[in-house]
Amino acid sequence: MRPASWGGDLPNPDMLRRPTMRREAQSTSALEGTFEPLETVLAQDYEVGEDKSGLSESMREVLNYLDAAECGIGQIQSGHPISLHSRARIAEASCEGHEVRQSTGLLPKHRGIL
Repeated sequence: MRPASWGGDLPNPDMLRRPTMRREAQSTSALEGTFEPLETVLAQDYEVGEDKSGLSESMREVLNYLDAAECGIGQIQSGHPISLHSRARIAEASCEGHEVRQSTGLLPKHRGIL
């Protein structure tokens, strides 16, 4: 059996992807200096794109990673090529709510892990 076909029989592959993406968001944010306990991230009732205004800054950072990842996955699934434009849209999602988002040009002025 080829790995590409493993998820084909699952009724809802997002059941596996969601906790995996949250774990990745938590660990990547920790690499960048933002700490939020994994248990808190997994327990957070958040759907991609929802309002994050009532959450702590560290939780918003972690959830921004989820928004960015879903943006990239959505672009690929809809047939968009991987390009500077798609990279800029993903970077914009990861910077939601930060001053950096106001920068001009295709690429953000800061470096981040996507």
